[in-house]
Amino acid sequence: MARAAGGPHSSEMDDTRVEPTGEDALFSYAIVRADLAMPPGKMASQASHAFVHSLLRFLERDPNRSAEFLALGTSGSRVVLTGRNEEDLLKAHAQAEALGLPCALFVDSGHVMAPAFDGSPVATALGIGPASKDALRPVVRRFRCA
Repeated sequence: MARAAGGPHSSEMDDTRVEPTGEDALFSYAIVRADLAMPPGKMASQASHAFVHSLLRFLERDPNRSAEFLALGTSGSRVVLTGRNEEDLLKAHAQAEALGLPCALFVDSGHVMAPAFDGSPVATALGIGPASKDALRPVVRRFRCA
């Protein structure tokens, strides 16, 4: 993975950073609700919120891991999946918590986009991870890519 050594605006490249593979690779999943028929931009923003909140939960549990992510230049791979409805998100959330996985249910509120968003709180996405693929598989295997 090539990444600018001096930051995003640097012209110097640092090719020494390598994305972990195999058991060391970290993955995060966002499960978004298909029944809300969100436009692609809305779906992407809801998935992004879920990823960030789940990562923050992960770092709350183990703050020393932030240095690892900064050194790698990544917090792992991210995959967006779809669930049928709120019930799917709630079941996956409960299962992830029972397995001790970092997770966050994102609830959108205050936004109006008919018909599903009238300003009331709406659970739109669930973020799970980062964790190994093996740890995440029992929760995410029943969902499809968005």
